[in-house]
Amino acid sequence: MSDYVKNHDWTAKDAEPSGNDNKIIKGTQFDDEFEDIVSAIASKFDSDDRGAVNGIASLDANALVPTTQLPEATTIAIGAVELATTAEVVTGTDTTRAVTAAGVEAWAAQNAGMVQDISNLADPGADRILGWDESVNAAIGFSGGAGIVFTTTVISVDHDAATNFVANEHINHANVDVIAGNGLTGGGAITADRTLTMGTPGSLTATSTNAVTSTSHTHAAGSGIVRTDPGTGGEITVSTSAASGAATNGDMWLQI
Repeated sequence: MSDYVKNHDWTAKDAEPSGNDNKIIKGTQFDDEFEDIVSAIASKFDSDDRGAVNGIASLDANALVPTTQLPEATTIAIGAVELATTAEVVTGTDTTRAVTAAGVEAWAAQNAGMVQDISNLADPGADRILGWDESVNAAIGFSGGAGIVFTTTVISVDHDAATNFVANEHINHANVDVIAGNGLTGGGAITADRTLTMGTPGSLTATSTNAVTSTSHTHAAGSGIVRTDPGTGGEITVSTSAASGAATNGDMWLQI
């Protein structure tokens, strides 16, 4: 199909002076114009023609006789096109048929109408998470609950603001120490295993008391406790009679 393009600037001839050859309108110029007009008209689709589809010739509205078949439309050319059925639209594989408004509606109604739900969602005026609500069988925009923070394209959780947060259940272990009390050593932050060790006790004497220091402790000696010098290897003998002979080997006698 061609478009008509004028060959001559007829108005410009009016400005030419009398007697100038360019002012003269020639018959050949008229022929050129009319032939181009006829050619352009002949190549155009007649709006009274019923375009052919799938090889069926169109019919002239008045004569009811076959006329020139309208070419099929392509992605780059105007022509006849068949409308797709709703089933073909839903399948979504056809590349030659056109989609109607009813076909779009049928396509959007698939899968419980999720596309329709999304299309019907009103602007909430706030950030939302798009999801599926099974209780109403529809796609909805979920709002952020306690502790959910929207920042542009990022969704984060404010732990301390979350529902059921209890501060005492979430302790920074680096700030909690096991402390060794009097008589013990060791301890430290509970970020790792810690050992508490009992300090070495002080020597027990006749005058010892129950006492504790930061790293040690002592005990008081109870009544009736006697200890011999460990260097002599002696022993204590309890007798009701006087000792006979001299004590030997560090023996000690207790006269009762």
